[in-house]
Amino acid sequence: MPAEEQAGKDIFATLKQKKLGTGGRFFRKEGRSHNLLEVGDKAALEKIVSDLRDRNSRIDKWLQAEEEVAEPTLRYYPKRGEQPEARALEGFERWRGRTIVLEEVVGVALSYYNDEYREIMFHHFRMIGKRPTSRTGRREHKHVEDAIGNDIFATLKQKPGGEGRFFRKASTNHDLSEVGDDKALEKILEDLRARNNCTGRWFRDAVEPTYKPEIGALEAPLPSMRIVPSSFKEVGEQNFVVSWYNDEYTDVMHSHFRKIGKRRAQNIPEEDKFSKEIFATLKKKLGRGGHFFKKAHKDNDLFEVEEDEALDKVLKDLQQRNKRIDKWFQEGVDSIYGTEMGALPAPASSLRIVPASFIEVAEQDFVISWYSHEYTDIMHNHFRKIGARPTSKDGCRVHKPIEEKLGNEIFSTLKNKLGRGGHFLKKLMRCNDLVEVGDDEAMQKVLKDLHGRNARIDKWLQDELY
Repeated sequence: MPAEEQAGKDIFATLKQKKLGTGGRFFRKEGRSHNLLEVGDKAALEKIVSDLRDRNSRIDKWLQAEEEVAEPTLRYYPKRGEQPEARALEGFERWRGRTIVLEEVVGVALSYYNDEYREIMFHHFRMIGKRPTSRTGRREHKHVEDAIGNDIFATLKQKPGGEGRFFRKASTNHDLSEVGDDKALEKILEDLRARNNCTGRWFRDAVEPTYKPEIGALEAPLPSMRIVPSSFKEVGEQNFVVSWYNDEYTDVMHSHFRKIGKRRAQNIPEEDKFSKEIFATLKKKLGRGGHFFKKAHKDNDLFEVEEDEALDKVLKDLQQRNKRIDKWFQEGVDSIYGTEMGALPAPASSLRIVPASFIEVAEQDFVISWYSHEYTDIMHNHFRKIGARPTSKDGCRVHKPIEEKLGNEIFSTLKNKLGRGGHFLKKLMRCNDLVEVGDDEAMQKVLKDLHGRNARIDKWLQDELY
């Protein structure tokens, strides 16, 4: 179409004038690999026009103003005063010739198509005001958002007739599915952090933000803000729930994790004995006539289990402790289990102190720092694949394409670690504060660490021994 061809030429001119430096050239990725091939202006223009014509296949990406936008239709809401059935949508769905009405549910639909949810959210948006645009400002503002997010959650949870149930709209259609409290709070926080994308609907110049969280909310660490299912609160005092939602269970497990240390080949044989020691500790928590309970996989219902099944749960969580290492290791390591019996001690690097700022990182985010055990393990595994870096200039030049390919492979692995709406975080040079960074800066960090791997060769070669 002529309009698309003209738009393609405009895009090409923009890239040519603003993105290419003196002597700069265009490159295009090969179809089935990450190798880049130099192309001329004609081939570059063809690629742009091709992507432009194929834009509908990526409509879920480019209709979103920011990564955090949960529902791309928000910006098309008509102004107040229109008929309720037309309120939820104007641009995108009306263009397709239909109006969206969500199915009725006994609970709260966490969607802007739900008038009640939208009004509650907008009311709180006006209380908290616009979100800071700087990374520093957002970091300082985070505890306020967490606090008001919990306030919104509590308001919706107590909504008359809702029975404390939450529903979330599917991303590809308008079907609603029930979600647990954790997912509901996550959705509320997503919409809260993306509020700047719809300021035209809720922001009023004359209204000053009035929300001030209580002192306790400001000082509470992130883990304490998680929502514990109501079923856990109904368990009798004589019973004990073997679940991470149970703070007492978590404390006992983390305490023992620090004693045995990170899972390595030399302490695996001790796990069976160690799990029995943990179980004996938990058994003392039972009251007279008490039983162990477990949480169902698909919901928050609890069911009674026998001691053998409770012990299996303990052993499974013990074996998977490395997945939670950011939670228990950061609280400090007391000792390494088994050293007095001749077991090999953990390497000194595992005993380092992790900055407190790393504790507050949301689960969907990922820190690219040597303080992050998961990042370190991924990098060291790839270092062993590529080996030591050549020391000569010629060797480095020949080695460069291999490093770039491996860097892309590492970055893809890290990208898959991000949760929904997650971001990469990076530690500042002169302090332990974490800042949000984009994909490009994260990639640069990966390549920098990859190029500097020889400076850590004693660590990643040592890891092969365990």
